[in-house]
Amino acid sequence: MTQSDAVRLAVEFLAHGWQSAWDDGAVPDGTRPHLMRMSVQKQPPQKAPDQRV
Repeated sequence: MTQSDAVRLAVEFLAHGWQSAWDDGAVPDGTRPHLMRMSVQKQPPQKAPDQRV
């Protein structure tokens, strides 16, 4: 991932979060949310690859 890709992803994530806050009525339209969080689903640990030659 390039730096530009990372910034683009971060901006999209933030914009989506703000839009969701407005759509859900958590904050009035056009008002900046003061606190945001991200929830992720726990994933099982990945098995390390076999490095034997």
